[in-house]
Amino acid sequence: MMEDAGQKLKQARERLGLTYREVEEFSGRIAEVRGNEEFSIALSRLADIENKGTLPSLYRLYPLCAIYRANGLAQIIQMLEKGQLTKHSMKFTIEHLDSFSVPLSDEQKRYFRNFNAHAELNGL
Repeated sequence: MMEDAGQKLKQARERLGLTYREVEEFSGRIAEVRGNEEFSIALSRLADIENKGTLPSLYRLYPLCAIYRANGLAQIIQMLEKGQLTKHSMKFTIEHLDSFSVPLSDEQKRYFRNFNAHAELNGL
């Protein structure tokens, strides 16, 4: 049975050792840089996405991909440009992403802790 999209996002967040609050904070930074609050993900919304099957909008999917360092956003945009999203929901798209992650030890994770610092988000 295919994993639920929300569970995949939860696993990605947990693999990176990120809390709901940190994702909320990082998405807020992205929203500031983009000048659009729709990029901001409230803690409660993230919990709903992960646990209740709430589908994220593209505005919310963008910061999740950036924060979790997924290559999924590029795939979604390509599918959108090719008109391949007209018959499928975002849930279908998320469930069919081919993404790659490399497991890191706790020691290695510390080098990426500030990967998405506010200063590095300029130009997104």
